[in-house]
Parts: sequence; C-alpha cells; structure tokens
Amino acid sequence: KIGPNWVNGIGDCQLGEGYLVKMFANGEIIYPSSSSFSCGDPFIDPRNEQNYNTVQIGDQCWMAENLNIGTMINGSEEMTDNGVIEKYCYDNDPSNCNEYGGLFQWNEMMEYTTQQSIQGICPDGWYIPTDDEWKILEGTVDSQFPVGDPIWDIVGWRGFDAGLNLKSISGWYSGGNGTDLYGFTALPGGFRTANSSFIFLTDECHFWSSSEINGDNARDRYLDHYNDDVYRGNGVKVLGFSVRCLKNETKSMRPEKISNPSDKSNHQNKKLKVTDVMSITHFIFNCGNPAEAVYAIYIEGLEAGDEIAAYDGTVMVGATKIVSQNSLENELPVFSTIIEGQGYNPGNPIILKVWDASTQTEVHFEYTMIDPYNEAYMETVYPEGDGLYSIINITKGSQGIDVIDNNFTVYPNPVNTNYLFIELEDFLNSNVNLSIINIYGELIYKTSLPKSEKKHKINVSDFQAGVYLIKLQTQKGTITKKISIIH
Repeated sequence: KIGPNWVNGIGDCQLGEGYLVKMFANGEIIYPSSSSFSCGDPFIDPRNEQNYNTVQIGDQCWMAENLNIGTMINGSEEMTDNGVIEKYCYDNDPSNCNEYGGLFQWNEMMEYTTQQSIQGICPDGWYIPTDDEWKILEGTVDSQFPVGDPIWDIVGWRGFDAGLNLKSISGWYSGGNGTDLYGFTALPGGFRTANSSFIFLTDECHFWSSSEINGDNARDRYLDHYNDDVYRGNGVKVLGFSVRCLKNETKSMRPEKISNPSDKSNHQNKKLKVTDVMSITHFIFNCGNPAEAVYAIYIEGLEAGDEIAAYDGTVMVGATKIVSQNSLENELPVFSTIIEGQGYNPGNPIILKVWDASTQTEVHFEYTMIDPYNEAYMETVYPEGDGLYSIINITKGSQGIDVIDNNFTVYPNPVNTNYLFIELEDFLNSNVNLSIINIYGELIYKTSLPKSEKKHKINVSDFQAGVYLIKLQTQKGTITKKISIIH
C-alpha cells in the first residue's frame, strides 16, 4: 500500500513462515495475516499475475473487473476442451482484453461441466455465479425492486435502475453511462457472435451465469447503453461473453419470493418494465402470469400506445401494448394455456393483428423477422416446448413509406468502391436513424443522420462482400433497402 492506494498484494501468508518483501517506492508495507483478505481489497491471480479489484455488494463479494485469463485465440476459432484456458479479445486485439477482460464461450468458462457454482476458470477461492445469484445482485442494487421480487424471474428487461447502477461512469456509447453506484463497474466490452465476428463494443456488455437451460443455452445478463434495467436472457453457449466471479464466502441463497408485493411501501412508485396487460384497451386478453408464456415475440416499428395481438386461428393467444421504441421492452407473450383452455398449438402459424392508437383502427402491416444476436427464432410456426423468442419489425400500411422511398437514394448498388452514398430529401425535417444489417441479422453499422445534411458518405471498405439491409427509421415510418457489396 502506498499512502491510501493499494498497488499490489502478496496473497495469504501462513503463520510461522517467513517472507521477503521488496519495494521500489516509499510507502507503507502491510503484512497480511493468514485471513488477511477483506472484500474490497484487490488481489492477484497467481496464474497470470493479473490484478483484480473487488467489491462488497450486500451479502455478495464480487470481482469488480471482468475476468482476463487464458491464451488468446482468433475469433474465427471455436474454443476446445484441450486443457488450456482460451479467450477471445475483441477484434483479436490483446489491448481490448487488458481493458475489458476476455470473452469466453460458456463451456470453456465452465471447464466443460454443467455444475452450477463451479469454480470453472475463476481464480482459486472464486466461482461462477448462478442465475439466482445474479438476481440477488440485481435486487440489491435496484432502487425499486428488492431481492425476491417476482420481476427478477422474468426473461427480458427487468427492474428500474439496476443496470444504471451497475454500469461504469464512462465509456458507454451516446451518453449511456451509468452511476456505478455500488462499484461493480460494468464496462461495454461487446461480445463475440456465433458467426465469429465481434460487435457492440461501447454499446453493450454480456455476462454468463453458471446456470444451464439446455444443451445449447445458458442464462446470461445484458446491459445496454440505452437501458437503465437489466436483461435476463437465454444465451447461446457458443457466444463469447464476459465473466465475473464471486468469492466463495458469498452467501449463496435462493432469493425469497415476495408473496404480496404490495406490502412494500414503495411499490406504488415502481416503474414496471414488463407488459401490463390490463392497460390494453382494444385487444382484451385474459391470460395467466406473463412469466408462464411459452414463447416471446419482441416488437419494433410501432408507436407507443399501439397494440398487437397474436392468434392461433381465431383464438387470441397473446396481446400487448407498445411502451417503448426499444423492441426488447415490447414483449408479446404467447401462451399455450389460457383461461378459456387451449392456447397456442405447436406447429400452427401465428397470426398477428395491429391496432393503431392514432387512428383507433386495426391496420394493415408488413413485418420482417430479425436476428441481431444470432439466437432468435426466425419462423412463424413454433415447435413444442418453450424458451424461444423472435424479434419482428413492423411497417404499418404504406402511408408515409412510399414518400420516404421516393426520396431515399442509395448508390452505387452493387457497391464496388470503398464508399456508399445515401441521399435524403430535406422534407423529412427530422434526424434519421440508419442501421446496416448483414444476412445473419447482425447489426454491422449504425448512426444518426442529421436532418441538415442531404448527402451522407459511409466507408464500407471493411465490410465483407455480401448482401446487406439498410434500415432507415424516421418520424414518417421505417423502410429498408437491400444492397450488395462486391469489392
């Protein structure tokens, strides 16, 4: 320790043994006892001399940094059970591992077992947290929903400000920084996709749990620059996510359920981030608990207040009201059992209907299914079972869209140069959000086009040859154009 600052640690010392300590700076030397470690102290992983900060949050002692251990392999390679810890570094750049930690596939992290709370690739004395232990963390740091609240059992975005309080105070895209209120310091390290690419550095961070769902999926957590809450997901095990470890002395308890949430004095002030089906005014749907839905469809492209319903034939099997421009906050649950009896029958096509709040009518629409994380279900006919989800983008009718289309020019197409040009007419009178998506549904590029600029130039020299979709979102609607890159 030099002044008030910890700069190193020498681990646990054993009584009766002697040690030589060598310092290269003036300061204070503290000789720890055999039980010297206190949560909040830094420690060194002797496997690679990596230094980690730690933080006590409630009853849990967390590493306050992402795990960085192992030999870097190229993002194009799959991790294997070869007795060597392997890691990905974003963009295959070791400096990103130094800043954001390594990215690991689930099986590699677990050392090819499925036992919850296992040490896995964590340092000695630490282990990989379970799904329930992530719930405890979320309930501890959220200002509105405590540990044990049923909201934490939901798959999707949950809570009020847990994500805001876990995120670091700098480094997040577009002002999406957090408060880091508890010292967890979640950094936006992005992730490695199932198609071997790296995406969303500074936009997102994803963390594994040690809780397996099935042979292909495990529970994960996801923080985003534009959300204050936390996403509980069904991560595909081949994705490369960040890892945080828990200290062995952490209380490992299953969060108690709150049987009557109204007993909490602040419950009336809670901002519920899941669908309140009772607020639906057109598609009146009687159902059970949203947590019992067998499938989930997330909606983008509609306006707040619009409603959407899912049907199996003439039977309504789910409905929701749009509450956000963020698709993952607009969850349409699909039920196999409803109050009247049979809900959705596996193998039947799901039919959607849309209610436009501005015109107070059901409207015609078109939609496309998208897969930004290479894990969404891309068919309208679902198999038996549960846990699948889809994301769809809806375009209502044609009003406004044709106008945008006629004043939206992309050239050259096919693209045989390093640059793509987009021209928009001034009539739009609003900023335009532009996204470029590859054929796997992965977001490759996004930006906001100022309304004051008519012509925009995008460097696509690093894009691989292939087919892409350009999506424009404006106040007048959403439209997509297909381009080919052949350079």
